Amino acid sequence: MRGIYRTAFTAAIWFFVPAAYASSGVSLSLTHDGRDASAANSIALTLSNGTDHDIFVYGYNSVFAQPDGRTTSNWLSVTDAFGHEVLYKGRYVVMGAPPPSLFIRIRSGKHLDAKVDLSREYDLPPAGSVTVKTSVAIYERVPVILPNGESESIPHESVESNAATFVVARAGAHIAATASTIQCTAEQQDATSRAIAGAKSISEVAMNFLGSLYYADPIDPENPVPPRVHMKPHRRYLNWFGSWDEGAPQAPEPGHEATDNTRVDETIVATYVRLQSGAMTACDQCKGYHPAARAWAEGKLIHLCPVNFTDPITGGITSQAGTIAHEISHQGDGMAKATVDIDGVRDRASAHALPRPSAVRSAANYEYFITNAPLGRSPAAASGGQQPQADR
Repeated sequence: MRGIYRTAFTAAIWFFVPAAYASSGVSLSLTHDGRDASAANSIALTLSNGTDHDIFVYGYNSVFAQPDGRTTSNWLSVTDAFGHEVLYKGRYVVMGAPPPSLFIRIRSGKHLDAKVDLSREYDLPPAGSVTVKTSVAIYERVPVILPNGESESIPHESVESNAATFVVARAGAHIAATASTIQCTAEQQDATSRAIAGAKSISEVAMNFLGSLYYADPIDPENPVPPRVHMKPHRRYLNWFGSWDEGAPQAPEPGHEATDNTRVDETIVATYVRLQSGAMTACDQCKGYHPAARAWAEGKLIHLCPVNFTDPITGGITSQAGTIAHEISHQGDGMAKATVDIDGVRDRASAHALPRPSAVRSAANYEYFITNAPLGRSPAAASGGQQPQADR
């Protein structure tokens, strides 16, 4: 082990890209930290505030908050020596509107540190190198909770780290965290059964609705090639995924599998199909997690936190069925790629603001689409214009 550790540590020095990307006096540096032989695949991050004012980070949308010693989502970009994405095997935490206490203050001239053992959170290759980088959203003040229960929408700036490359070392054994699962009460069992059934129902409705938007050109008898497919514009799709790409390749054209159009279709269908087998759930005290955490999932097991059972089964902006659908969408398999949590997405407004390439990957956007959540008050509505409503 000592020899492996020395090789990995030396390789980190050779491969490390030293300069962090600075933005407006804020910088995020990332280095390989292999000093602990039992966690030789660890990285260290430092977020430095070089401005003349305080800045804030939403901890659960970054690696700077690790409840129960674990990351809250796939916040790191990890690729192998061939540029292929390394599978994230860690937890996905579903939050409601983040209360002010979840924002970490970094005073002027100070910094915030974090360390992540990649072998615990990612399915690292047995040999070769990996390259790691990340980004974090920076706020100049803490958003307040609005009367509708959502977080205030305020601007933020994304700060990117440098990329660090190092040779993977054999992972040491991890000490399992203390289990906090508990026996569900009869009321919780009933609520969860109804939430799973509700998630199955609304995902089927969403899938059928999506299918109803498509139409094809007439077939030319003299040229019987597959007709082009088009989409009728609809605000429900536009709100959460942006504009459908009319010019993207379509089956059987080369490259059609990799389009944003296909990704949305596959994810909606896969979420519905997975729910046909139900969902693996457990009631959990969620020790170490903020009380606003609705659930966290690792693998296919969804741990339901106490506050989850205060949400309605269906309906509203946050529901138990929506949380189930959100976590199910994270389950990558042969049907569709896993969705991810996007840094800076805290509510409907920030999900709606995502560019299409990010929106089609965002679990929050699929949750809002499947639950048919209304967009909320738009600038036009605030000035007396018409407010968008959910589709019936």
